[in-house]
Amino acid sequence: KMVMKRPRVLAALPGEGGDAVVLSDEEKKLPEVAAGWKRHSFNEFVCEKISLHRTIRDGRCQECIELEYLEILPTASVVIVFHNEAKCTLLRTIHSVLENSPVSMLKEIILIDDFTDLEARPDMGVYLETYIKKHFQKYVRTVLFEWCTVVILFSF
Repeated sequence: KMVMKRPRVLAALPGEGGDAVVLSDEEKKLPEVAAGWKRHSFNEFVCEKISLHRTIRDGRCQECIELEYLEILPTASVVIVFHNEAKCTLLRTIHSVLENSPVSMLKEIILIDDFTDLEARPDMGVYLETYIKKHFQKYVRTVLFEWCTVVILFSF
């Protein structure tokens, strides 16, 4: 049983299964595409089109797929440090960890905001806090430090 159940995602959605997302010639000319490249050095416009719950193919080699793993393993903490991150990549990472991690193995997710520039990214502060409270309320405890914000998402 995973920490969070992944909602059904339509196979036809952009990026599903790890498939490439191809923009039309008109989309490539949109100012949002250039702005995303400038802000993050990747195509944030495409990133926003991909579902937060997308699946990806199993990229392990055949030997690793066939390997028999212990059923009882120690729990793990996942630490994600971010600075001026795009919402789509950060939220997709959180969802991916929660939707692909067995309850018995995930102790917590620790998000460390390494001083995101809220003047440059005003959407991150309130939006991220609101999203986390809405979607992960039963997992969340927030601890504030002078030098950064740490959000701990527990997976009990």
